[in-house]
Amino acid sequence: MPLPRRLFDLGVSPECERTMRLSYQFLAENREFAYSLEELEGELGELEELEAALWALVRIQAAERQHIGETIYFALLQEFDTGTWLSKKHLANLSQ
Repeated sequence: MPLPRRLFDLGVSPECERTMRLSYQFLAENREFAYSLEELEGELGELEELEAALWALVRIQAAERQHIGETIYFALLQEFDTGTWLSKKHLANLSQ
């Protein structure tokens, strides 16, 4: 089955993109906090693609990661359209 170009560009499977969307929505709703992978698993459930989804969000700069002590934390970096995975800032510039 062919892979949509959007997923090819992101380097993720359809399942991973669904997990990206869930992770992004959770981080956006809780933007005042940063979460470890274990904490996100506790909030979202043990999703098979969670770690890959978080790293994809970091790659596209929707989320950021910080290594603090022995733990890696993830937090929202900027707003994205989860249908296109383009930043809202980028989309605003396109519409001008």
